[in-house]
Amino acid sequence: MVYLAFIAAAFVLAYALQIAAICCAPGRKLNSEEPAKASERLLLLCMLSPTLMLGVFILVGAVPLDWRALGILPVRPVMWGLAFAVTLLYQGGTFMVLKKFAAFPDFSVLADGKWQFNGMATIFAKAHNKRPVPYTLDILATIAIASLFTLPLALGEEIAWRGFLQPVLIAEFGPTLGILLLGVLWGLWHLPLNLAGLNDAKNPKLTAFVFFIIGTISMSAVYGWLVLVTNSIWPAAVAHATNNVLQNFITRLAPKISNVPYLSIMSAVYGAFGLVFFGLIIFT
Repeated sequence: MVYLAFIAAAFVLAYALQIAAICCAPGRKLNSEEPAKASERLLLLCMLSPTLMLGVFILVGAVPLDWRALGILPVRPVMWGLAFAVTLLYQGGTFMVLKKFAAFPDFSVLADGKWQFNGMATIFAKAHNKRPVPYTLDILATIAIASLFTLPLALGEEIAWRGFLQPVLIAEFGPTLGILLLGVLWGLWHLPLNLAGLNDAKNPKLTAFVFFIIGTISMSAVYGWLVLVTNSIWPAAVAHATNNVLQNFITRLAPKISNVPYLSIMSAVYGAFGLVFFGLIIFT
């Protein structure tokens, strides 16, 4: 079947790029504060690689070029706000739950009630004095703009995953199982990076095979539902880009707890949202 050949080819290309990025990294540690430029470029190319491989399949005639079937049309920009809000909801929920279990040393409330996010640059920093409400709006605007800048990278995955592969897996296995399988595949697609310690240097195997897979299954439900209700991959790509920006945001405020409790709590919140969206998928 064509989709099995595509999955195999996409994995081979991505694994080759990830392994090359690991080999180029200082001390072969991708979570280094100063990663090599070569590693950064290879990782960016890796995010684009699923759609690049899909382009190869289209060029050789194995997959027809159909803008609507791939979800590239319609664009539906009016739904981007929903995608942004949904992502804020589950990432914000994760942050609030984590705050109950650990102190975030880089986030503090000052004596006069102002907020302090250490090392967090925003686009309207000079327009307010870190008062909670305008500071929150400033942070949201910064996240929205950063998400738009990273949207092309998210599209590099979403055109292939949610645009091409999701409809095929849904036709083969049904919506719930098809989207769940896509989440597992998506998680395993990151395997070399996770085993190299990108998301958890202390417990890479546990993260690679448990925590990260839970996250990708849950996000696959969220993004998959967005595609089902809009017939467009753009809202899913916006949610994907926003998720990446928010994860970097939360990581900068890293709590002082070990990685396993941190990732366990995060996975529990992600799992809860995933169940909600799988429920929505069933009734869509």
